[in-house]
Amino acid sequence: MFATLFTLAMMAAPYGHQASAQNTKCPVLGTAVTGKSQVVTVHGHAYRVCCSDCAGKLEKHPGAYLKKDGTPKNAGKPVQKGSMASMPGMRP
Repeated sequence: MFATLFTLAMMAAPYGHQASAQNTKCPVLGTAVTGKSQVVTVHGHAYRVCCSDCAGKLEKHPGAYLKKDGTPKNAGKPVQKGSMASMPGMRP
């Protein structure tokens, strides 16, 4: 049983560890994300997303949201208005 669990763990993280997500906004919607946000791994890179819908979109169509080097296409753009980060006193 241990061997099976070990094998599954190695398949989930083929390089022995998973990089932590560094983005501060959802690559799909551009809304703010925090350290508690869901993390999705695409092509070996981890990204925080604002919701499960965005997680599915990023996993199914990464080219629509990520540059070839893995950088989110919306990196460098301001956080979308209406997100928690744009509200006074609600910075992540």
